[in-house]
Amino acid sequence: MTESNSSPRRAAAFVLYVVLLGLSLLPGGALWTLWLVPAPLIAFHVTGSRRLTILLASLYTIFLVLAGWNVAAFAIGAGAYFLSWVMGDAMLDSESPYPALITGTFVFVMIELVLLAFYRWSGGHLYADLSNAMTASIAQDQGLLGATPTADATQAINVFITWLQTSLPGLLSVLAILIALVNLVVARRLTGRHVSQSILFDWRLPGSVVGVYIIALAIVMLGALRSIPLWWQAANSAVMVASFLLGIQGIAWVWRRIYHHRYAKLWLTLLVVGGLLQFVRSIYVLLGLIDMMRRVPRT
Repeated sequence: MTESNSSPRRAAAFVLYVVLLGLSLLPGGALWTLWLVPAPLIAFHVTGSRRLTILLASLYTIFLVLAGWNVAAFAIGAGAYFLSWVMGDAMLDSESPYPALITGTFVFVMIELVLLAFYRWSGGHLYADLSNAMTASIAQDQGLLGATPTADATQAINVFITWLQTSLPGLLSVLAILIALVNLVVARRLTGRHVSQSILFDWRLPGSVVGVYIIALAIVMLGALRSIPLWWQAANSAVMVASFLLGIQGIAWVWRRIYHHRYAKLWLTLLVVGGLLQFVRSIYVLLGLIDMMRRVPRT
């Protein structure tokens, strides 16, 4: 990348960094902005500004301390720099976006675990606090209507907390994949490093994902390991992560057929929004399975 091309891109990355830094000082802002701060740092790393990346990561750590994050600020600041390093190097070493996506996902999972550990160290109890907050919210809403919380509302909260306890590892993994993907897309835009085809066009899962999904789904449906909490949690998390990846495979299958359509990006937006519905997500997973089976080599 030439100096004339990199200067405006560095300026755009710096503007994004300053905006995120300012937002991190707002009440609750640091919790939301920390997931996107690595993107401009990745851009600086890719454009050759390694020392500036270290400086900006250190400055971000100071802002987190000012925002009240204490010890966790140093771990998150180091994580942001490490993300810029590993994802930036992956972008420089390969035209494929997947090495950067995979390494970024691993680091974001570690950051999520640091946040959970910091929350516990600060005296918080995730499930109890979440249950109390939901109960208070329902009580407040029903109080405005002159009603009292019903047994059904309490039961719904208990069901949700039980689901969260069972699926938390899978949920953290799915969120890490999404956050890494967003950072990768933003960093590629900031640096101007575009591959010849979109990420979805080249999305190819290994065949083992289908095997893991089928086995884990069978375990969950049969309740085979329900008496062993660790394995039951692992099976539910495996189903969640595998179905998420297969859902993307299903969207990719559709995308490859509308890629050259005039309104392809509009259709892609509708496909993603439709994924918010459980029924539509199930269709995507089915399409992903069909696409995977169609690519199995015949002997």
